[in-house]
Amino acid sequence: SWERTFPFNGGEPPKWRESMPAWAFEASALIQIAFYVPGTLVMIFKIVGSVESIQNSYKLIGEDYTDGVWMEHFMFSSLFGFMIRDFVLHVKRPDPLLTLHHIAVCLMMVGASFFAIRGFRLLA
Repeated sequence: SWERTFPFNGGEPPKWRESMPAWAFEASALIQIAFYVPGTLVMIFKIVGSVESIQNSYKLIGEDYTDGVWMEHFMFSSLFGFMIRDFVLHVKRPDPLLTLHHIAVCLMMVGASFFAIRGFRLLA
């Protein structure tokens, strides 16, 4: 199968030039899916549970909620961690736009976690 896939290289696969092994990228994607799919479902139920919760989701700041915001903070901190992980995974071949995106997301997550921002729940 390698000969069919890589006929230009005598049947040998090209050398891996990334900073981490291939399984690290695949495992990273699976971990993200395992975190975000259940988290997103929980947040959907928290936001669209009633007309009042929909209105509150874009009006209130984090301290205004009485039902606890641990899930929102979990989402913010995990996304921050995934952004840092991506810096490490792509250290050998940095992309300026991807780097800017990751810095902006990290700043947004720090802002959402430590400052009073309206729409706190929608941001999560």
